[in-house]
Amino acid sequence: MCSQCAPTGGGDDYGDPLSSVTGSPAKSTSVTDVGGQTGLTSDEARGRLEKFGPNAMPDTSAHPLRMAFEKFWAPVPWMLEAAIALELVLGKHVEAAIIAALLVFNAALGLFQESRAQATLAALRSRLALNASVRRDGAWKIMPAVELVPGDVVKLSLGGDRVGFRSLARESCALTRDEPSAKGDPRQ
Repeated sequence: MCSQCAPTGGGDDYGDPLSSVTGSPAKSTSVTDVGGQTGLTSDEARGRLEKFGPNAMPDTSAHPLRMAFEKFWAPVPWMLEAAIALELVLGKHVEAAIIAALLVFNAALGLFQESRAQATLAALRSRLALNASVRRDGAWKIMPAVELVPGDVVKLSLGGDRVGFRSLARESCALTRDEPSAKGDPRQ
C-alpha cells in the first residue's frame, strides 16, 4: 500500500463498492468471506463456483425455431400474411404465392444475417476473454475471469488491468472504476 492510500471504506468495514453508483447497497460478500493473505483454497473456490455459478453473463441466444417464428410475428409480416389471406379469398392464388415467397425469403434472409451476427459476437467474446491474476492456495495464478468467485483475492497492476466482475477493493492506490451497465455506458 502506498503512503497516500488507505483501504477503501475505512477501518474493517470496507463498505459496498456499488452503493456510490447505484445509491443502494448491492449484494456482495462480506469481508469475512474474502480469502486472507493466501487467498481461497481450490476446494473453497470450487464450492463457491458451484454455489454462485460462473462469473459470466448468461447466454441469451434463442432457439433457432423460436428465432424463425419471430420473423413471422411482427407488424410487417402480419400485414403480408393478411395480404396473402386476402389474395386467397379473392381467388388470386399466383399473387398469394408471390407474397408468401417474398415473406419466406425475407425471413430466411433475416435468420441468415442474425446467425452471422451471433457468430461474430461469439468470436469477439472468445477473443476478448478476460484473465485475472488470482491468489489461490497461497500462490498467484493467471486464470480466466469466468472462474473467479466471491472472496477471490485479485491483483491488479498498473497499465489498465480490468476485472470482469463486481469486486471489493481492499487496498488501492490510484485505482479508478469503469462500470458500464449491461445495457450501455451510463456516462453517455
